[in-house]
Amino acid sequence: MMLKEGLAPDRILVGVEVKDKWDLLERMAALVLKSPVLACLPDLGPATVHDAIIAREREVSTAVGDGCAFPHARVAGLGAPALCLAILRSPIDFDAPDGKPVGIVCMVIVPEDNPTITLKVMAELSTLLLSRSNRRFFIHADNPKRLCAFIAEHATGQDLPIMAKDIMRDRYADIHPETPLALVTKVMQQYRIEAIAVIEHDATLVGQITCDELFQFGMPNFFTQLRTISFIREFDPFERYFKHAQNAAAKDVMSEHFSALAEDATLLEVVFELAVRRFPVVHVLRDGRHVGAIDRNAVLKYVINF
Repeated sequence: MMLKEGLAPDRILVGVEVKDKWDLLERMAALVLKSPVLACLPDLGPATVHDAIIAREREVSTAVGDGCAFPHARVAGLGAPALCLAILRSPIDFDAPDGKPVGIVCMVIVPEDNPTITLKVMAELSTLLLSRSNRRFFIHADNPKRLCAFIAEHATGQDLPIMAKDIMRDRYADIHPETPLALVTKVMQQYRIEAIAVIEHDATLVGQITCDELFQFGMPNFFTQLRTISFIREFDPFERYFKHAQNAAAKDVMSEHFSALAEDATLLEVVFELAVRRFPVVHVLRDGRHVGAIDRNAVLKYVINF
């Protein structure tokens, strides 16, 4: 079920004012119960939906960046997904990964055995909002019926596959070949990432730096040939790292062996790169320029954890 089939005017809030995201989620959890697919489950009370939504949100924020959030939950016995939509008068903090306040919120309740429907709803709404004029219409909507009609007219209605752009994270920082290595390591530690892209100033991807490369940068060459270090007791494996890192740059450590896919690559292609080819991260390109990355944690967060 896509947006145009899943939404109705009685499940759309426009110009809504709330105290915080918890207030909003409570209101939307009550609203989504108006969906026919939930109304036909007499044993499903408001508390069940509300508690499931809150529990999922407390695990990790469902904000995806760029002012949008997709709170969701899985419900046993549900035959089809239930949706509701809220357009906020004043965007609120949603603990979004990009730090931006959220003003467009789509709640999705899905069958327990088909959780990836949430990602497909996200993909369709995100595609719709790529147009600046469409996004302006949403943000300034003042009538649920008109907004519902707009969605019915402009949404694709297609069962879109999950693509790289739907689950990627934006670049945490622009790392260039001349970026000091000390800064690179600080960024990787701050965001707890295993690999980071190295780009030219026009965002062309030229390499990546992984934790393995950082570790090996400080090790003597003969270490890579050893099968055991049982005979070495006092050697400091980071002695060379601290000696050389002060004057090193990203280009001194980066590798040109990396995985890069276009933003419309499928989820299967992403998983193949991560699980079969064993790359720590898949870099995502738009028109040949680096725009984001996907690691195993992103797949777990956006797919398996749904």
